[in-house]
Amino acid sequence: MKLKIARFKTLLILSVNLFIVMTFGACSILVSDSQSLVTTAPPTFIPTTTIQPKPLGDAENPVVQGIVSQGENQLLTEAGVALSDLLKATTGYTFQTRFFEDYPTLLNEMDQGKIHLAWFPPVTYIYAHQEGFAQVVFLTNHFGVFQYGFQFLANIDSGFIPYYDPALGVNVADATTALQQFAARQPCYVDPTSPSGYILPASLLRASAIDTLPGAMLQNHTAVIRALYIKDICDFGVTFAVSGDPRTSANLQDLPDVTDRIQIIWRSDAVIPNTNLSVLPEIPDEMRTSIITAYQEVARSENGLNLLSTTLQYDVQGLRQFDDSVYTPLMDALKTLETNPATLIGR
Repeated sequence: MKLKIARFKTLLILSVNLFIVMTFGACSILVSDSQSLVTTAPPTFIPTTTIQPKPLGDAENPVVQGIVSQGENQLLTEAGVALSDLLKATTGYTFQTRFFEDYPTLLNEMDQGKIHLAWFPPVTYIYAHQEGFAQVVFLTNHFGVFQYGFQFLANIDSGFIPYYDPALGVNVADATTALQQFAARQPCYVDPTSPSGYILPASLLRASAIDTLPGAMLQNHTAVIRALYIKDICDFGVTFAVSGDPRTSANLQDLPDVTDRIQIIWRSDAVIPNTNLSVLPEIPDEMRTSIITAYQEVARSENGLNLLSTTLQYDVQGLRQFDDSVYTPLMDALKTLETNPATLIGR
């Protein structure tokens, strides 16, 4: 009897435990199923407004011309604003003039497309054009010419034969014939970065297979003239030509007979471009044409030329359109001397 009661209790306990397990298991399944039926609503898409940039030439996106100056002042700023207003009057586009302390900074911003027009000296332009972010539009008329040249000079007592006729203004022999007499003699140059005072004349000597002694670098053109006058420093020298005669410089007034004693042995043609106006190649053709017309209008008036000269701090007597072929002699000279234009930024 006791055994039956014990078995009954055991079965009762097992039944209760089984009921509890099944009950809580079912609840767990229901909770799990309930959770699986809950879905997360997708996020609501809120459209964003894309701000479109204003077209180039708009008041909020002006055409920017870059100029390197020795220091910005009120006169420069006012001239830049007045020049921008003249350009806008012709084109309808808004212009802005920005001044830079150096060419590397200007070149960097033009490469980034932040500068649309820039004024460059010749070697600096060659670099910018080779990098693909500048295209020449105009050369400036500076002291009556758009391009200038170089010349070889010597003291009349040196015994060198002149092959330049000053009365006719022409050479009477080719460069190789005229310059062969300088072999194994010492030149006076201006400095290694000067197109007329070193780059072109030195490359001409090398291209003509004329080996000279190492040259003296005298830093400016009148110093070359003075050195030839007093002798004993060098045998011959080179300076700029065509745009003027350095022998007549005010710095040489103490040498009244300098033009008689210092002879031109040979003179080049005008092969060195003056400062130019370059445009960013990405500028649309229609806008480019409009800008060209506007600058031509500026250059037709005395007020416009005065504004250009003041803004550039450089005498501008006119503008004329040129293409890249005008830079060929200078580019060839750099190649002959194995000189990278990137090392001559600012020239």
